[in-house]
Amino acid sequence: MMLSSVLSRYPVARLLVPLIGGILLGNTVGTRVLAVPSILIAAGAASYFAMWASNRSAAARLAVRPYYIVPIAVLALAVGCLAQMLTYPAPLNLAWVNSQKMVVASIDDIKYKDFSMQLSVTITASSNGKKSTPVDAVAMITTQGCNYLLGSGDLVAFKPNLQPVKNLGNPDEIDYASMLKRQGIYYMQHLPASRLVKYGHTSTFSSWLAEQQNKILHSIFNSRLNEPCQHMVAALILGSKDLVDNDTRWQYSNAGVAHILALSGLHVGILSIIVWWILMPLDYLRLKKLRLAVTIVCIAAFGVFTGLPPSVMRASIMIVFVLVAHILYRKSLPVNALLSSALFILIFDPNALFSVGFQLSFITVLAILLYSTPAKPVGNKAWQAVKSTLATSAIAMASTLVLTAYYFHSISTMSILSNLLILPVFPVFMVVAAFFVIFLALRGEITVLESVVEGLYKYINSVVTTISSLPLSHIDGIYITGIEVILFYAILIFVSLAVKTRQRKIAVTVVVLLAVTVSYKCWINLSTPASGMVIFNSYDSTPFFAFENNCGYLWIGDDSDIDVAAFEHQHMAFLAHYNVTHVAAVKGTTRRASFFFKPPYCYMGGKRMVAIGAGKWKKISASRRLAVDYMVLTKQCHARIADLLKIYKPQSIVISGDVYSQEEARMKHECDSLGIGCTSLRQYGALYWLGNQRHTLPAATQCAVQ
Repeated sequence: MMLSSVLSRYPVARLLVPLIGGILLGNTVGTRVLAVPSILIAAGAASYFAMWASNRSAAARLAVRPYYIVPIAVLALAVGCLAQMLTYPAPLNLAWVNSQKMVVASIDDIKYKDFSMQLSVTITASSNGKKSTPVDAVAMITTQGCNYLLGSGDLVAFKPNLQPVKNLGNPDEIDYASMLKRQGIYYMQHLPASRLVKYGHTSTFSSWLAEQQNKILHSIFNSRLNEPCQHMVAALILGSKDLVDNDTRWQYSNAGVAHILALSGLHVGILSIIVWWILMPLDYLRLKKLRLAVTIVCIAAFGVFTGLPPSVMRASIMIVFVLVAHILYRKSLPVNALLSSALFILIFDPNALFSVGFQLSFITVLAILLYSTPAKPVGNKAWQAVKSTLATSAIAMASTLVLTAYYFHSISTMSILSNLLILPVFPVFMVVAAFFVIFLALRGEITVLESVVEGLYKYINSVVTTISSLPLSHIDGIYITGIEVILFYAILIFVSLAVKTRQRKIAVTVVVLLAVTVSYKCWINLSTPASGMVIFNSYDSTPFFAFENNCGYLWIGDDSDIDVAAFEHQHMAFLAHYNVTHVAAVKGTTRRASFFFKPPYCYMGGKRMVAIGAGKWKKISASRRLAVDYMVLTKQCHARIADLLKIYKPQSIVISGDVYSQEEARMKHECDSLGIGCTSLRQYGALYWLGNQRHTLPAATQCAVQ
């Protein structure tokens, strides 16, 4: 009875829930196995016609009517599965493409860094001399050096050496390969920027939009706002969130207001209110429908202009559904509008289901709509606003607490206070910043607006800085598994049902789920080893890391500077999993019970290792070769293998992940010519010894030096 009541009140859930199940099924299947959705479609259609044919009388059809949800759910499951499968591109003959002399690609997106570029390109054609062949593949290109003359829409030509997208192979790492594949990127290549030759330019709507955004960005950068304020305005108005540096992101996250940095429903709602107020005179002309229509157009234009991130799409579609219902004089429940927007997004972009922003934004808004109560228009309005803000912040925090810990391994304990101090001011900041950007785009400038924008930014930033620096403002090092996330939301749902129905069976279910959760967490804690060692696969260094008794020790084997903070941010999941609460840099001899460091040597996991860096090995002399288990060659190693073997006698040679591909090829060639086995961390991932878990080199590549 409860399920029937929920489905009748929120009918879109009948389609959305099985659609999500179908997307998960399609993701599990992983390939274009069309037999699975075909069988589901056939089963759904057969069950529908069977029920329709077996119940001829009106009374019988009325009795069986509630069961028609079964074929509808099966068909929605098939649609979700098929939609997910269709996101996988046609297979590419990678060997054939790499054999071509040149490929031509269109730049979809480009991001500049200090000494490198990251480009998302669509390869359109390949050429092997006389003949050009069409190609359709999306790839990620990273470069050494920058070419600031390149932009979105440009055609570039380069010699292909595409490789399948893969993860680094580090323990507890983010599944970066799956993230790229869900964006349609299955291949990647690294090359010097000088080898990207500009071939032409293709004018598309996306490239035109990128050009307009860049023009406005340049106007913002040329304004008198300080640089952090410029980046904030660009992130909020144009969606250029990559301009916000990592330190600022962590401060806002620790203060519990990271949601204001990324465009979301909050920003779309503020925009809607601005447009609605500006168009108020249309009501006096009895043109309320025109007012609604123009507001819808403005919301859609803002979404397109900012690149349609999932959070903006969700909020835009939800608001549009509500406004269209007003135009058609139809009553609309906000929850149904939210579920409809989710249904619309997932049909056309099923991979959005796996987006962190999508999950957090939908769960947050759904919880607020379901559990918040409208403020009563009595008493002091200011106090009512404070209570509403506190209640909304508390609901948002509680509904996403475990999911935030799962993805970011940290939670803020001061988010309610931060939101209370910032949210009343933030809409004003958004409005003033929007008008400021509009005047800049029109080649105008108002000093007053500039001063107000910077003043409000300073207030917001000071609140964030102060709260994030308070003791216990955030809790780091939290490790949550996917099973615990599922159990948390199951408990939350059953607690809600128990409160509403007051049924004893549901209360017992809650107790059982709590017991299962606590038992599972205890098992995870007991089975996690207290010590371990890792040689991480990294593109910019060679990190040797060992830990025991909650303390970790980091040594960079290529003699580079040791940035402990950057290491902690990059490997938050690993440190949280093994409860490493403190990381220290190793710069000299360090001895502990299970490992020993004396750069360039170390003893970890029962193995003797040496890291060969920038020429220091030349100063070593010995009457006989020093036996080691692993000789690790780093980016700064340019020695000949034969010269190294005069000093060391390694059981296996390891090429660090930060070695450039050309240098790696040289090292492998020398090892092959000498008959020595070697392996690459870039190919096989990190080396680690964690309790009973071992990841050592493939046996086929290991060869003792005679």
